[in-house]
Amino acid sequence: MIERPDQTDTHVTERQLRARWLIGRTALGAVLVSSMARNANAHTIGLAEQVLQPVTAVHTALPVLAMALMLRQQEQPALSRDVAIALAAGLAAGFALWLAIGPSPRWLVVALVTAITLGVLTAWGRMWAAPFILAVATALGAGLGTNLLTETHDAFDFTTSLAGAFIGTLAVLQIAVTLPQA
Repeated sequence: MIERPDQTDTHVTERQLRARWLIGRTALGAVLVSSMARNANAHTIGLAEQVLQPVTAVHTALPVLAMALMLRQQEQPALSRDVAIALAAGLAAGFALWLAIGPSPRWLVVALVTAITLGVLTAWGRMWAAPFILAVATALGAGLGTNLLTETHDAFDFTTSLAGAFIGTLAVLQIAVTLPQA
């Protein structure tokens, strides 16, 4: 007999419990068998490295810093959901370009041009309209997306790269925007 710690659900029969157990074990077995179908790749770049990637290289850290300063210059400094969505869309578009064209030193130029443009706009020192901020966030995401590193051409690595870059960039922007002003 299968023991149940929860005795409040009395309408579940023992047959249903056995069926759930069997389905769960079958699914686990299927996952294990399917994961052994190919050789594993050795990974040296994990999620932690992907999170830090946008802020540890000069060509990607400068545009993030400029965007953070631009957000701080606004009347009410905040990292809104719209800015986060625009950043995610830009990251995905930039990464799609990187996948379509392939790795190249020209992507460094894209990141540096983004950094210079954002730096000039930030140095201008004015408050920008919300649609312009969204366009800048999208451009920032595209500049970062074209410079992401992946070890393989596996969908899991692509997802880890995008998610890590998104999380890292959002964290840096949120910290910079919410720091107390001197």
